[in-house]
Amino acid sequence: MLWGLTLRKIAFPIIAILIFSYEVNAAIELSGNFGYNKILYGYTKQNTLTTRSYTSSLAFYFSSSMAFELNYYNTTNIRLANDKYKITGVADFSVIQNYSEVKYDSYGVGLKYAFAPRGYPVRPMMSLGYAKKFTENSGNTIFEKDSDGSRVNINHSGRKSREDSVFGSFQLQLRITNRLSLTGSVKTVFKAWEWDEAKNSLKYLVGFSWII
Repeated sequence: MLWGLTLRKIAFPIIAILIFSYEVNAAIELSGNFGYNKILYGYTKQNTLTTRSYTSSLAFYFSSSMAFELNYYNTTNIRLANDKYKITGVADFSVIQNYSEVKYDSYGVGLKYAFAPRGYPVRPMMSLGYAKKFTENSGNTIFEKDSDGSRVNINHSGRKSREDSVFGSFQLQLRITNRLSLTGSVKTVFKAWEWDEAKNSLKYLVGFSWII
């Protein structure tokens, strides 16, 4: 019941803004971006750190340069370490592999500002707003018995958390057609008011935007 009341309180102003923006400016922008990074490390490059990120957003323009934005952001960090080492205090067993995965999902609402009008060949844009961020951790460790080579796989129970956050992004649009643009962007999602964390969460993405 409480959730329903809260949803209605949120939905009403959003719907009102959407109707107003469409009637005044008749422009809705749909964007999708993706980023990927893989790092090899270790003496023989046997370890990997992989990051995959993607985001999608809807922007409802209520002026020529300002829009109300709804967005979804996902990033996954995967670490695979193939280092073998003895376990201190445990005889006859070694760790041969560690796998960890941290997944972030965020749902944001905020404002987008364009520094140039639609139709320009190059269009810088900036977004800022509130996000609810969800984090999930999981992984496993593989142990090997030194005497006979048998292996034991131990799964680490997933841990979940959520926190109020701030999202920010800077986007550069390169016009392909009147409605379609190639985009490059830098995005961050960090704990609310922890401004020093913004630079630690930067992700670089490329994609497309489409004016509906």
